[in-house]
Amino acid sequence: EHQHSANSTLSHDGKRLYFTRCAGKQSDSLRCEIFISIRQSDGSWSEAKRLPNPINSNTATTTHPNLEWHNNSNSEWLYFTSDRAG
Repeated sequence: EHQHSANSTLSHDGKRLYFTRCAGKQSDSLRCEIFISIRQSDGSWSEAKRLPNPINSNTATTTHPNLEWHNNSNSEWLYFTSDRAG
């Protein structure tokens, strides 16, 4: 199956890379999900892992991850787009 990766965002500390991985050959059959890779202590990146439901959905495309860091609460928010209902 043909796959490609795109639309990446890096955490504020540079340790987590979120990106879209899509499968399919034509735009009307593409199915995309968000994956994460973790920077290892030697500088390499871990094997990509699919983010769990409800971020990814078995019935919808999820793409365009974007992170927002909140200094006041020391928290990170992940925003994304999806064609899921609602």
